Amino acid sequence: MHKAVDFSTYKKIKKLTLNEMNRWVESVYRDGFEAGYSVTQKDLYNQMTIEPSDLVSAYTDERLMEILLSVKGIGKRRAQEVVDKILAEGVDPKLWD
Repeated sequence: MHKAVDFSTYKKIKKLTLNEMNRWVESVYRDGFEAGYSVTQKDLYNQMTIEPSDLVSAYTDERLMEILLSVKGIGKRRAQEVVDKILAEGVDPKLWD
């Protein structure tokens, strides 16, 4: 594991005033934020878009059945009807806007 502060830095930090310590902490935070931000700009995930059809496919029909069957009063037949209806309808594109 990479140590955030080595011993020599620790000794320097102990001698800082309150204002110097605040500036040091802000610089560490800013450097970390900028490093993370630059990575996300190059990240392929930022280039991906989610389509309405992806929302329905997030749940498999088996998972939907499992969820519905956990509700008291819903049987296997009714749960299958609901799953079939959800998968047939998909997501209304008007809701996506």
